[in-house]
Amino acid sequence: MGKIPEILYHYTNQKGLYEIINSKSLWMSNIAYLNDAEELNFGLKLIEAMAKKYAEETVIRKFVNELLKVLAKEVNICVFSFSAERDSLGQWRGYTKEGAGYNIGFDYNKLSDLQDKLKFKISQCVYDPQEQEAQIDKLFHNKFSEKKFEEVKEHIVDWAFDLVALATTLKNRHFENESEWRLITEPIHIKDKNYKTRADKKALIPYFKLDLQDLPVKEILVGPSCERPNLLKSSVEIFLEQQNILNCPVSISKIPYRPL
Repeated sequence: MGKIPEILYHYTNQKGLYEIINSKSLWMSNIAYLNDAEELNFGLKLIEAMAKKYAEETVIRKFVNELLKVLAKEVNICVFSFSAERDSLGQWRGYTKEGAGYNIGFDYNKLSDLQDKLKFKISQCVYDPQEQEAQIDKLFHNKFSEKKFEEVKEHIVDWAFDLVALATTLKNRHFENESEWRLITEPIHIKDKNYKTRADKKALIPYFKLDLQDLPVKEILVGPSCERPNLLKSSVEIFLEQQNILNCPVSISKIPYRPL
Protein backbone atom coordinates (compact mmCIF):
# COMPACT_ATOMS: atom_id res chain seq x y z
CA MET A 1 0.00 0.00 0.00
CA GLY A 2 1.22 3.48 -0.82
CA LYS A 3 1.95 6.48 1.36
CA ILE A 4 -1.10 8.24 2.84
CA PRO A 5 -1.45 11.63 1.10
CA GLU A 6 -2.13 14.88 2.92
CA ILE A 7 -4.62 15.92 0.23
CA LEU A 8 -6.98 13.87 -1.94
CA TYR A 9 -8.14 15.37 -5.24
CA HIS A 10 -11.46 15.22 -7.05
CA TYR A 11 -11.46 16.20 -10.74
CA THR A 12 -14.79 17.58 -11.89
CA ASN A 13 -16.58 20.05 -14.17
CA GLN A 14 -17.94 23.49 -13.33
CA LYS A 15 -21.32 22.12 -12.20
CA GLY A 16 -19.64 19.57 -9.93
CA LEU A 17 -17.49 22.26 -8.32
CA TYR A 18 -20.52 24.49 -7.75
CA GLU A 19 -22.68 21.73 -6.27
CA ILE A 20 -19.98 20.48 -3.87
CA ILE A 21 -19.09 23.94 -2.56
CA ASN A 22 -22.64 25.33 -2.51
CA SER A 23 -24.26 22.30 -0.84
CA LYS A 24 -21.21 21.47 1.30
CA SER A 25 -21.73 17.83 0.45
CA LEU A 26 -20.40 15.00 -1.68
CA TRP A 27 -22.71 13.13 -4.05
CA MET A 28 -21.69 9.48 -3.77
CA SER A 29 -22.92 7.36 -6.68
CA ASN A 30 -24.38 3.89 -6.24
CA ILE A 31 -21.56 1.47 -7.10
CA ALA A 32 -23.76 -0.30 -9.69
CA TYR A 33 -24.08 2.93 -11.71
CA LEU A 34 -20.45 3.91 -12.14
CA ASN A 35 -19.15 4.60 -15.64
CA ASP A 36 -17.29 1.28 -15.64
CA ALA A 37 -19.98 -1.34 -15.08
CA GLU A 38 -17.36 -4.05 -14.48
CA GLU A 39 -15.64 -2.29 -11.56
CA LEU A 40 -17.49 -4.11 -8.77
CA ASN A 41 -17.55 -7.41 -10.68
CA PHE A 42 -13.76 -7.29 -11.07
CA GLY A 43 -13.25 -7.26 -7.31
CA LEU A 44 -16.00 -9.80 -6.57
CA LYS A 45 -14.56 -12.24 -9.10
CA LEU A 46 -11.18 -12.00 -7.36
CA ILE A 47 -12.83 -12.70 -4.00
CA GLU A 48 -14.76 -15.67 -5.41
CA ALA A 49 -11.61 -17.07 -7.02
CA MET A 50 -9.72 -16.79 -3.72
CA ALA A 51 -12.55 -18.56 -1.87
CA LYS A 52 -12.33 -21.49 -4.28
CA LYS A 53 -8.77 -22.13 -3.12
CA TYR A 54 -10.17 -23.31 0.19
CA ALA A 55 -11.72 -26.72 0.78
CA GLU A 56 -15.43 -27.08 -0.01
CA GLU A 57 -16.43 -27.47 3.65
CA THR A 58 -14.59 -24.45 5.07
CA VAL A 59 -16.44 -21.52 6.58
CA ILE A 60 -14.88 -19.16 4.05
CA ARG A 61 -16.12 -21.11 1.04
CA LYS A 62 -19.63 -21.40 2.46
CA PHE A 63 -19.69 -17.73 3.38
CA VAL A 64 -18.82 -16.59 -0.14
CA ASN A 65 -21.62 -18.75 -1.52
CA GLU A 66 -24.03 -17.03 0.88
CA LEU A 67 -22.51 -13.65 0.01
CA LEU A 68 -23.29 -14.12 -3.65
CA LYS A 69 -26.92 -14.81 -2.73
CA VAL A 70 -27.05 -11.55 -0.77
CA LEU A 71 -25.54 -9.64 -3.66
CA ALA A 72 -28.15 -11.06 -6.02
CA LYS A 73 -30.45 -8.61 -4.23
CA GLU A 74 -29.83 -4.89 -4.53
CA VAL A 75 -27.21 -3.66 -2.04
CA ASN A 76 -27.13 0.13 -1.91
CA ILE A 77 -23.48 0.98 -1.42
CA CYS A 78 -22.27 4.34 -2.76
CA VAL A 79 -18.77 5.63 -3.51
CA PHE A 80 -16.98 8.88 -4.19
CA SER A 81 -13.66 8.87 -6.01
CA PHE A 82 -10.47 10.83 -5.38
CA SER A 83 -6.97 10.74 -6.79
CA ALA A 84 -3.68 11.23 -4.99
CA GLU A 85 -2.43 13.02 -8.13
CA ARG A 86 -2.60 16.81 -7.85
CA ASP A 87 -2.15 17.87 -11.47
CA SER A 88 -2.40 14.85 -13.78
CA LEU A 89 -3.02 15.16 -17.52
CA GLY A 90 -4.66 11.72 -17.56
CA GLN A 91 -7.08 12.76 -14.83
CA TRP A 92 -7.86 16.09 -16.48
CA ARG A 93 -8.62 14.36 -19.77
CA GLY A 94 -10.56 11.50 -18.20
CA TYR A 95 -12.75 13.34 -15.72
CA THR A 96 -13.20 16.82 -17.17
CA LYS A 97 -14.03 17.96 -20.69
CA GLU A 98 -10.53 17.73 -22.20
CA GLY A 99 -8.99 19.55 -19.25
CA ALA A 100 -11.63 22.30 -19.01
CA GLY A 101 -12.68 21.77 -15.42
CA TYR A 102 -11.53 21.97 -11.81
CA ASN A 103 -9.69 19.88 -9.26
CA ILE A 104 -10.81 20.11 -5.63
CA GLY A 105 -8.26 19.15 -2.98
CA PHE A 106 -9.66 17.71 0.28
CA ASP A 107 -7.85 17.38 3.60
CA TYR A 108 -7.29 13.63 4.07
CA ASN A 109 -6.99 13.76 7.86
CA LYS A 110 -10.24 15.69 8.29
CA LEU A 111 -12.09 13.25 6.04
CA SER A 112 -10.58 10.32 7.90
CA ASP A 113 -11.69 11.75 11.25
CA LEU A 114 -15.32 11.73 10.05
CA GLN A 115 -15.44 8.02 9.11
CA ASP A 116 -17.07 6.64 12.25
CA LYS A 117 -19.45 9.56 12.79
CA LEU A 118 -20.77 9.60 9.22
CA LYS A 119 -20.52 5.83 8.66
CA PHE A 120 -18.24 5.59 5.66
CA LYS A 121 -14.82 4.16 4.94
CA ILE A 122 -11.96 5.85 3.14
CA SER A 123 -9.78 3.35 1.30
CA GLN A 124 -6.92 3.28 -1.17
CA CYS A 125 -7.50 1.30 -4.35
CA VAL A 126 -5.27 -1.73 -4.86
CA TYR A 127 -3.87 -2.52 -8.31
CA ASP A 128 -1.10 -5.07 -7.72
CA PRO A 129 -2.46 -8.66 -8.04
CA GLN A 130 -0.30 -10.00 -5.19
CA GLU A 131 -1.40 -7.20 -2.87
CA GLN A 132 -5.02 -7.81 -3.86
CA GLU A 133 -4.74 -11.48 -2.88
CA ALA A 134 -3.07 -10.51 0.40
CA GLN A 135 -5.89 -8.07 1.24
CA ILE A 136 -8.59 -10.67 0.50
CA ASP A 137 -6.80 -13.39 2.46
CA LYS A 138 -6.31 -11.06 5.44
CA LEU A 139 -10.00 -10.15 5.55
CA PHE A 140 -11.08 -13.80 5.22
CA HIS A 141 -8.96 -14.87 8.17
CA ASN A 142 -9.77 -11.85 10.35
CA LYS A 143 -13.48 -12.56 9.98
CA PHE A 144 -13.71 -16.32 9.86
CA SER A 145 -10.76 -17.84 11.69
CA GLU A 146 -11.99 -20.50 14.13
CA LYS A 147 -15.64 -19.49 13.63
CA LYS A 148 -18.45 -21.91 12.90
CA PHE A 149 -20.55 -21.36 9.79
CA GLU A 150 -23.79 -20.71 11.73
CA GLU A 151 -22.02 -17.93 13.66
CA VAL A 152 -20.80 -16.40 10.41
CA LYS A 153 -24.22 -16.66 8.77
CA GLU A 154 -25.77 -14.56 11.55
CA HIS A 155 -23.58 -11.65 10.40
CA ILE A 156 -23.91 -12.24 6.67
CA VAL A 157 -25.18 -8.74 5.78
CA ASP A 158 -22.63 -6.86 7.89
CA TRP A 159 -19.72 -8.98 6.77
CA ALA A 160 -20.91 -8.96 3.19
CA PHE A 161 -20.46 -5.19 3.35
CA ASP A 162 -16.85 -5.62 4.47
CA LEU A 163 -16.13 -7.84 1.46
CA VAL A 164 -18.03 -5.60 -0.96
CA ALA A 165 -16.23 -2.54 0.41
CA LEU A 166 -12.94 -4.32 -0.28
CA ALA A 167 -14.15 -5.37 -3.74
CA THR A 168 -14.80 -1.73 -4.69
CA THR A 169 -11.11 -0.95 -4.11
CA LEU A 170 -9.70 -3.82 -6.19
CA LYS A 171 -8.97 -2.50 -9.66
CA ASN A 172 -7.29 -3.66 -12.86
CA ARG A 173 -3.60 -2.79 -12.75
CA HIS A 174 -3.92 -0.91 -16.06
CA PHE A 175 -5.63 1.90 -14.10
CA GLU A 176 -2.78 2.24 -11.60
CA ASN A 177 -1.80 5.70 -12.86
CA GLU A 178 -5.11 7.05 -11.48
CA SER A 179 -3.82 6.56 -7.89
CA GLU A 180 -7.44 6.31 -6.78
CA TRP A 181 -8.86 6.50 -3.26
CA ARG A 182 -12.54 6.03 -2.42
CA LEU A 183 -15.11 6.99 0.16
CA ILE A 184 -17.45 4.03 0.60
CA THR A 185 -20.77 4.12 2.45
CA GLU A 186 -22.28 1.40 4.57
CA PRO A 187 -25.37 -0.23 2.97
CA ILE A 188 -28.04 2.45 2.67
CA HIS A 189 -31.77 1.94 3.14
CA ILE A 190 -33.71 3.02 0.07
CA LYS A 191 -35.86 5.31 2.27
CA ASP A 192 -32.89 7.13 3.80
CA LYS A 193 -33.54 10.88 3.47
CA ASN A 194 -30.10 11.43 1.93
CA TYR A 195 -30.45 8.62 -0.61
CA LYS A 196 -31.62 10.43 -3.73
CA THR A 197 -31.74 10.20 -7.53
CA ARG A 198 -30.26 12.52 -10.12
CA ALA A 199 -30.72 12.70 -13.87
CA ASP A 200 -27.62 11.89 -15.92
CA LYS A 201 -27.31 12.02 -19.71
CA LYS A 202 -28.09 8.32 -20.06
CA ALA A 203 -29.91 7.25 -16.89
CA LEU A 204 -31.35 8.10 -13.49
CA ILE A 205 -28.51 7.61 -10.99
CA PRO A 206 -29.16 6.75 -7.32
CA TYR A 207 -26.71 8.54 -5.02
CA PHE A 208 -26.10 9.32 -1.37
CA LYS A 209 -25.71 12.96 -0.33
CA LEU A 210 -22.95 13.02 2.28
CA ASP A 211 -23.38 16.27 4.20
CA LEU A 212 -20.15 17.91 5.36
CA GLN A 213 -21.02 21.22 6.96
CA ASP A 214 -17.36 21.97 7.59
CA LEU A 215 -16.22 21.17 4.05
CA PRO A 216 -12.52 20.16 4.35
CA VAL A 217 -11.34 21.81 1.11
CA LYS A 218 -7.62 22.67 1.05
CA GLU A 219 -7.12 24.01 -2.47
CA ILE A 220 -8.65 24.23 -5.95
CA LEU A 221 -6.97 24.03 -9.35
CA VAL A 222 -8.30 25.46 -12.60
CA GLY A 223 -7.88 23.06 -15.52
CA PRO A 224 -5.14 23.37 -18.17
CA SER A 225 -7.42 23.99 -21.16
CA CYS A 226 -9.87 26.45 -19.59
CA GLU A 227 -10.34 29.65 -21.53
CA ARG A 228 -9.43 32.82 -19.60
CA PRO A 229 -8.04 30.82 -16.65
CA ASN A 230 -7.16 33.91 -14.60
CA LEU A 231 -10.76 35.10 -14.79
CA LEU A 232 -11.99 31.66 -13.71
CA LYS A 233 -9.48 31.65 -10.86
CA SER A 234 -10.85 35.00 -9.69
CA SER A 235 -14.46 33.83 -9.89
CA VAL A 236 -13.68 30.72 -7.80
CA GLU A 237 -11.97 32.88 -5.18
CA ILE A 238 -15.07 35.09 -4.98
CA PHE A 239 -17.33 32.04 -4.71
CA LEU A 240 -15.24 30.55 -1.88
CA GLU A 241 -15.35 33.80 0.06
CA GLN A 242 -19.12 34.00 -0.39
CA GLN A 243 -19.37 30.46 1.01
CA ASN A 244 -17.11 31.40 3.94
CA ILE A 245 -14.44 28.90 2.88
CA LEU A 246 -11.22 30.60 3.91
CA ASN A 247 -7.53 29.77 3.55
CA CYS A 248 -8.20 27.80 0.38
CA PRO A 249 -5.77 28.88 -2.36
CA VAL A 250 -6.85 28.71 -6.00
CA SER A 251 -4.23 28.10 -8.68
CA ILE A 252 -4.01 27.22 -12.36
CA SER A 253 -2.73 23.90 -13.71
CA LYS A 254 0.90 23.99 -14.85
CA ILE A 255 0.29 21.46 -17.64
CA PRO A 256 0.75 22.98 -21.13
CA TYR A 257 -2.21 21.25 -22.73
CA ARG A 258 -4.62 22.39 -25.43
CA PRO A 259 -6.98 19.83 -27.02
CA LEU A 260 -7.08 19.67 -30.82
